[in-house]
Amino acid sequence: MKNKWISFLVLLLTSAWVAAQPILVDKVIAVVGDNVVLQSDVEGQFQQMKVQGDAELPPNVRCEIFDNLLLDKLFLSQAQLDSIVNTPDEIEAELNRRIKYFISIFGSQEKLEEYYGKSLLELKDDFKDDIDKQLITDKMKGKVFSGLKVSPAEVREYFNRIPKDSIPYFNSELELGEIVMYPKISELEKERTKKRIDDLRKDILEGADFSLKAYAFSEDPGSATEFGKLGWVERGELVPEFEAVAFRLKEGELSEPVQTPFGYHLIIVDEKRGNKLNLRHILIKPKIAAQDLTLVKNRMDSILHELTVDSLSWREAVNQYSEEEQSKSVGGMMTNPKNGTAFFEKADIDGTLIFTIDQMNNRPFKLVTEAYYKTMNDVNTYTLENVRIRYRANNDATAYAYGLDMRLNGEFVPGTESWLSFGYMKTEENQDDRGYIARPTDQRLKFGILFQDYMPNIPNMKLYLNLVYNTGLPGGSPSYADVYTYQSRLRDYRRADVGF
Repeated sequence: MKNKWISFLVLLLTSAWVAAQPILVDKVIAVVGDNVVLQSDVEGQFQQMKVQGDAELPPNVRCEIFDNLLLDKLFLSQAQLDSIVNTPDEIEAELNRRIKYFISIFGSQEKLEEYYGKSLLELKDDFKDDIDKQLITDKMKGKVFSGLKVSPAEVREYFNRIPKDSIPYFNSELELGEIVMYPKISELEKERTKKRIDDLRKDILEGADFSLKAYAFSEDPGSATEFGKLGWVERGELVPEFEAVAFRLKEGELSEPVQTPFGYHLIIVDEKRGNKLNLRHILIKPKIAAQDLTLVKNRMDSILHELTVDSLSWREAVNQYSEEEQSKSVGGMMTNPKNGTAFFEKADIDGTLIFTIDQMNNRPFKLVTEAYYKTMNDVNTYTLENVRIRYRANNDATAYAYGLDMRLNGEFVPGTESWLSFGYMKTEENQDDRGYIARPTDQRLKFGILFQDYMPNIPNMKLYLNLVYNTGLPGGSPSYADVYTYQSRLRDYRRADVGF
C-alpha cells in the first residue's frame, strides 16, 4: 500500500512538472530600431512558400526569409526617421485591393469571412497596420533606388559572376499585351435578345420566381447555377451601366432591362448596406453570327500582318484598333489582378490563354518572308520625266510582277530592337505586243539594316546605325522618245545614318 502511494505521488509531481513547463508561442529573433522580427513572421512566409511552390524548397530558405525581413525592417526604420507616411486613401485603396484578391481566391465574401471567423471590417482592421508598414517600406525603397541606373551589360556581368549552384530559382513570368476587337452584333439580333429579356421580365412581374428563371435561362455561367446570385458587391466592382441602375433600385425592386457590353440584364436587389448591395441578376447575351466572327478574325490577321511585315509598332496598333478601353489606356498591357502589374506567372493565366501562349514563337529573333507573283491586264502605262508622270491612257498593256521580301528582327542586344531586311522585285510590261520592258517601279534589289545598342556607362542613351542600299529605278524617257529605244536606270541609292 505504501508503494502505491509513493507511485501515485511521483506520477502527480511528474504531471505537475510537465504542466508547469513553458510552451513557446512566439519569440523575438531580431530588433531593428523600434521594429521587431518575430519567429512567426519567418514561419508564416515559409509555410506560404510551401503551399504556393511546386519545387522543393532549398534547405537555407528560412535564412533567406530572415535576411529579407531584416532588410525590410531597415527600410522601415529609415522611413520612420525620414518621416515618410501614407495617406488614409492610399492605405484604404491597398486594403480594398488585397480584400478583393482574397475574395477572388475564396469565391465569395461570405466564404472569406467564414474561413477567418471575422467580418470584413474586422479583417481590414487586422491587415491595416501591416499594409501601412509595407507601403512605407516600398516608398523608402523607391526613394533609395530611384537614382540607380544599371545597364544591361552590368546586369550580365553581375549574373555571370554568380556561382551556378548559388543562382536561386524563380517562377517564370510573362508580360502580356493584348489588342481586342469585338464582333459587331446585328440590329436584328439585338432586337431578338431584347424581346427575350422583356418576356422574362413580364413573366416575373406576373408572379414567376426570379431565382428559377435565372437558373433556367441566365447565360452568366458564374451565377446561373447559384440562381442568379452575385452576392455582396461594392461600388466600383461592376461595369458602370450595371452599377448605375443597381444602386438606384430599392430592396426587392425589379429593374428594367439593362444593356451592358455583356448583354441585357434584369437586376433585383435583396439587401442594402451603405455602399454594398446583395443582388441577383439574369443575363441574356446576343448571339454572334459566324460571318461576324470571320470578319473580326480577318481584320485581326491584317493587323498581325501590319505588325510583322509593315513595321507598325505595337503601341500604334493598340491605339488604332483595340476596343478594350482598360488595357488600351496602358499601351495594351493586361493587368494581373493578383499584383496590379502586367506580369503573370503561368499559374495566374487562364488555361485556354496559356495554351495559346505556349504555341507562340518565343525565340529572340523572328524571320518573316513573303513571296508573290501577280499578272495584270489592261494596264495604263506611264513614264517619268524628272518628277512629272505622263500616262498613255490607252489601257492596252499587260504586265507582271514577282518578288521576295525577307525581314529578320529581334533583340541583338537585350532591350533593343534591331532588324535586317532584303527584298527582290522584278516587274515588266508589254505594250502593243512589242515585248516586255522594265516598268517605272522595277527596283530589283533592296537591302536595309537597323542596329541599336546602349552607350557604355549611359544606359538611358541608345546608339543606332541605319544602312540602306537600293538598286536604281528606271530613269524614264522624254515625252518625244520611244520608251522601247530609250531605256536607262538611275544610279544606285546608298544611305547611312548614325544617331543617338
